[in-house]
Amino acid sequence: MRTIRNLVLVSALLVAGCGGSGKYIQRGMDAYKYGDYPLAMQTFVFVETDGGKRNPKGELRYLVYRGLTAAKLGKKTEAVKFLTEGKAALAAGDANWLSQDIEDEMTRTLGELAAK
Repeated sequence: MRTIRNLVLVSALLVAGCGGSGKYIQRGMDAYKYGDYPLAMQTFVFVETDGGKRNPKGELRYLVYRGLTAAKLGKKTEAVKFLTEGKAALAAGDANWLSQDIEDEMTRTLGELAAK
């Protein structure tokens, strides 16, 4: 049942393809927040393949949440790649673009992945 719901939601994303990628990044962030990591990953993959432009704030959030989602799904190499890029984007951007909780989770997750 969950798989069907996820397919319907991703299909809706594809149909509604107009507009900036920011709303889709937010949807992925929301799915992550609620623990629906497969849906979050599907949403972030859509954002990546959509080819739309992302502003620096959206790019930072995409990188960090995609990395955290990959970590939750056990995709270590992918998680390290996106979280490392996200950490660099945060250093180059505005610290207010990411909540302190998520920044801490990013740092902790990178440390845990490096220790494995």
